[in-house]
Amino acid sequence: MDAYAKKFGQMQVYVPFLDRMIRNLEKSKDREKQAQLEKMKSLYGILTDPAKKVRLEVLLKCEEVLKKLYEKVEGVDEEESDYQRDNRGR
Repeated sequence: MDAYAKKFGQMQVYVPFLDRMIRNLEKSKDREKQAQLEKMKSLYGILTDPAKKVRLEVLLKCEEVLKKLYEKVEGVDEEESDYQRDNRGR
């Protein structure tokens, strides 16, 4: 497996999060959020359509953006949420 395929696979965890964000922004009807909605759709397209292959550097930049957005919206970083999920009920 090449580095791109590995990173692409790792980033699939963000697809449900992006889907929720897109649905929320579409419900909003706020014109000021239209640019944000388009960016979310673009990221979603990169992660769900293998035909939209981008350079590895672009994929890594997308990952940085998604991590920061996830932390901001969900209030925890990805590692914390994975840890919490793995240690429930212990």
